[in-house]
Amino acid sequence: MNPADKDVLDFIPPSVSSVNAATKLSEAYFNPLFFGLDNLHKDIPTLLVGNHTIYGSLDVPLIFSEVLRRKGVAIRGLADDAHFKIPLWRDFIHKSGIIAGNRKNCSRLMEAGETLLVFPGGAREVAKRKGEKYQLTWKTRTGFAYMAIKYQYPITPIASLGADDVYDILFDAYDFKASRLGR
Repeated sequence: MNPADKDVLDFIPPSVSSVNAATKLSEAYFNPLFFGLDNLHKDIPTLLVGNHTIYGSLDVPLIFSEVLRRKGVAIRGLADDAHFKIPLWRDFIHKSGIIAGNRKNCSRLMEAGETLLVFPGGAREVAKRKGEKYQLTWKTRTGFAYMAIKYQYPITPIASLGADDVYDILFDAYDFKASRLGR
């Protein structure tokens, strides 16, 4: 069964020891610093809304693990449906508590009092182009605000700094369109 078709409440958070083991190498290499975690409370669910960093793979596991360790909160991530079409990857992210980011799933999690994380910029923000470091590309994506208002969820903005500096964009979608192949 595709994880996207499973009940979103069917989630058992990983143990802190397994999270520590899974993130040990990346934490040693990147040495992340976290500020403002005193604004998160285990008994007050919130909607974390952030900037999606380039390629989106460096900061999310570190955020999830630090919040679980320090606050005892297993964040539930909302992801694009495309993630659930990739074998093995979909199983991995599902086990991490990430679900397809739609209003039905979001409603279920908010009704259950879960803390959620969403990156409104989605795939477009992950696929940054030259000169777009640290820029939000949310356009008209305001569904998260609608859901927060509907369920009276506080929105807690988050930001990841440094992850966009890991990569340099040498060739982007505009370059491809201008190339012989792209034309």
